Amino acid sequence: MSNNDYIYDRGFFAEDIAFEDYWRQLTVEQIDEIISTFPGKQDFVDFYLAHNGGIFTENALLYTDDFYENPADYRLLEVDGFLHIPLPNDEEGESFTYSIEKERKRRTGHSDKFDEFVSCHIPFANDAGDNTYWINIETGKVKFMEYEYMGYDADKAITVAHSFYDFCKRLRIWE
Repeated sequence: MSNNDYIYDRGFFAEDIAFEDYWRQLTVEQIDEIISTFPGKQDFVDFYLAHNGGIFTENALLYTDDFYENPADYRLLEVDGFLHIPLPNDEEGESFTYSIEKERKRRTGHSDKFDEFVSCHIPFANDAGDNTYWINIETGKVKFMEYEYMGYDADKAITVAHSFYDFCKRLRIWE
């Protein structure tokens, strides 16, 4: 299911970034059933009440220099879209994005250490290369995993934002 109207949401994004095709609307209770408590969760809940996932119609980029001194390869990261939270009786095949639950399942079973990473992080966004952004439920910080180069080595996950809110506010359009 999609909403084909473009959204320009200055409440979550600093720039006019075209955002579309979000999944069905949620309630706070439905979000709480799937998403555990973490620092900054209210911003996450507000976003998912408004959008429940979605994709960017233009190239959205995250400039990690705004937060951290990261290796050169990770100073500018693409964000393709946000994962959605499924509702009861949803069929995964209907969606244009993966759900948070499906992403968790896809990323388990590669190693015990990465399974431990998945158990204390929430996947919420991805890039066009099938890499994932995760929220650490203990700190609220956002981490990035690029599987082609990092494999499933949890120690290689890089922190790219202080919080979900900061992640959203630092997204920019490729110019």
